Amino acid sequence: GKALIPRFLTSAQLKKATDENRRLLETGHAANHLANKAVEVAKKYPRAKQVPRILHRAVKAVRYGDSKDAEAHAQQAFQILHRKYPKSIWTKKTPYWYAGG
Repeated sequence: GKALIPRFLTSAQLKKATDENRRLLETGHAANHLANKAVEVAKKYPRAKQVPRILHRAVKAVRYGDSKDAEAHAQQAFQILHRKYPKSIWTKKTPYWYAGG
């Protein structure tokens, strides 16, 4: 059906909302975006204390999401986590990565 547009929005506000919505849709599935960004952060800041936790959460996001596109990023996040941070508590909390079914 046709989208309902609130009448109180100015044309500038409507354009801004439309642009923001388009950018959100282009970002793709949240789990995919998170896993991709986690891998980027891990590569750019490998010594940052928060990286193992970020990688752990990216892997978990894929488990609870429904995007098969995120699997490759989740697997990469998992591999970086286990290879570079083997003694981290976050690595222990991430015994495997999740493939969609």
